[in-house]
Amino acid sequence: MPATVLKPLIVDYTATGLKVAGYLLKQQNADGMIPDEPGSQIVNQDSNMEYALIGLAAAYRQSRDVRYLNGLERGIVWLAEREEMTDPDWCGSWRYTYSTTPPYSPVPVSPGPGIADVRGVDSTSALFVYLLYLDKTLTGADTLSSLYGPNARASLDFILAHNQGADGFFDSSRQKWESDGQWHLWAFRYSADQADDYLGVRAGWILYGDGRYSQSAKLLKFRAPVKFFSTRLHRYALGMDEDGTLDPNLDGFDGVFPQGHLPWVFGANIGNSSSYQWLMRCARVERSYVFKATLNMA
Repeated sequence: MPATVLKPLIVDYTATGLKVAGYLLKQQNADGMIPDEPGSQIVNQDSNMEYALIGLAAAYRQSRDVRYLNGLERGIVWLAEREEMTDPDWCGSWRYTYSTTPPYSPVPVSPGPGIADVRGVDSTSALFVYLLYLDKTLTGADTLSSLYGPNARASLDFILAHNQGADGFFDSSRQKWESDGQWHLWAFRYSADQADDYLGVRAGWILYGDGRYSQSAKLLKFRAPVKFFSTRLHRYALGMDEDGTLDPNLDGFDGVFPQGHLPWVFGANIGNSSSYQWLMRCARVERSYVFKATLNMA
């Protein structure tokens, strides 16, 4: 008997999306900062604010309400002011987390035992350039993409030099070890990050015409959906270890996120369809999702 194909529920979520975007605008302060959650003391941990700004861009595209565009652009300015542009070892990168209180200093955050802090996350640098691309696409003007061209190129040059492996995929970040106080490469390749990196390098190619960015984008587009997809589990793995082993872990949001994010970025193919169908089976009746490995349904 052929397997049942689950079709996506076709619902117009425009009103809901604009409501969410309005909520984000209420959280944004005059400097353009959007905290990670209401009352939070940190901002842009693991690119959170950048994802929020992508949402504001979508809201403006749908509604043409200039409030959303203004929010996007103020957010871009805030991010540009946080980018490291003077230290040659870190030029083009961001810290993992910042304070929500001016002067928005970096806040050390540990992702796990033995780690004191994180910086130089690949997706954070890449998404900044994608935001500039969205702004130019929405406005038809290159005001911000020109003004922050040096920042954008520095951000992509950083991840090409420090995060990209010989196979073309991108390592996550640098972690500061408590044992020696030094920064070490965290060579895990998150599946979702490869999609973010693609958005950034493709945007950089379109905006600035650098062939290196184009080459990287083409490699990610055609290889990431294959290399990070588990044919055994019919979905994307959480990511890939340095030795090329796929990590199928589904605990928490990080494991489920790729199932929707990569299909959104890379478009239709057999693997993306299978991944999306798996994600649909994780949905509760009210359309929320169960982030548990117990739903390890092939």
